[in-house]
Amino acid sequence: MNYYFVIIFYILCYTRSCYYQLRLLRTVSHSLSHKSAATLVHVFVTSWLDHCCSVLVGLALTLTAHLYRVLRSAARLIMGVPKYALISDYMCDTLHWLPMQQRIFYRVAVLVWHCLLGIAPVYLQEFCCPVSTLVGHQALRSSSGGDLLVPYVNTSTMQHRAFSVVAPSIWNSLPSQIRLLPKSYTPLLYKLLKTYLFQCGWTGSASE
Repeated sequence: MNYYFVIIFYILCYTRSCYYQLRLLRTVSHSLSHKSAATLVHVFVTSWLDHCCSVLVGLALTLTAHLYRVLRSAARLIMGVPKYALISDYMCDTLHWLPMQQRIFYRVAVLVWHCLLGIAPVYLQEFCCPVSTLVGHQALRSSSGGDLLVPYVNTSTMQHRAFSVVAPSIWNSLPSQIRLLPKSYTPLLYKLLKTYLFQCGWTGSASE
């Protein structure tokens, strides 16, 4: 329970800081070009949202919605429209931003990739174990698809929040085209991953 309140405090602090930066940027937004406004918003707002957002994986949408509202406010500033103007199409078609949930998944998937490359902390690498490396599992279909071992856990909190469970689950949900990329294709993985999550996040979504 204490951890839950820490996460809520973390989100509230981040959103408060981001809104403060947006208020400062809004005072000079009329003298900025679209490109300059987008750059400043990325430096002072969206990069903050992306920083360590992987710790938010598995949280209820009611919590991550606070951060998504920050994204919408940032997009409105770049576009130069009023507070309650519709902005989803602009975020999708012009800014090409991932929705908040997909931004979190992106960070987790990239962290898994770094584990597979051996450049992530060792204690995280231990949770990303390819099925193909396990004795007795080589004949399984999942072993040839680039799947990772998902451990069994008893509690729903562990199922939705623990890195040892969530990270392999997110990785296994990706298309095999991404999971089976050679380890030297990191830039391509970033591109394919964002494209896939972009389609998942915006396909069928309704405007605000």
